[in-house]
Amino acid sequence: MKKGLENGNIYPYYQPVLTSDGEELHGVEALARWEHPEKGLVPPIDFIDHAEEYDFIDWLDEVICRRACKDMKELMDQTGKRFMLSVNISAVHIRKQDFADRIEAILYETGFPAEYLAIEITETS
Repeated sequence: MKKGLENGNIYPYYQPVLTSDGEELHGVEALARWEHPEKGLVPPIDFIDHAEEYDFIDWLDEVICRRACKDMKELMDQTGKRFMLSVNISAVHIRKQDFADRIEAILYETGFPAEYLAIEITETS
């Protein structure tokens, strides 16, 4: 799994979130997926626990968050529209003292506006 992170094989898949009338895109939820060289596309339920147990969940969360913020910022710049971005973060990561600073650094680095970022706690937590 660490090789997957290093090689960029773990990245966000975007699930659209539509307005209540179902007519327009309100935003997206970034869902981690692992393109495993032998197993194919691996859903997060199959690797989040492992990342938490071996203490590299912070790295995983930040890879997904950074890429999603970068991608959504580019989409917002291209379309001139603003979209909400939801990212799943492990409760293990959220409890760490420097969590807010790390998210702030990602927002600064990518230029993604903080008011459009929603943080959800992963289902495994």
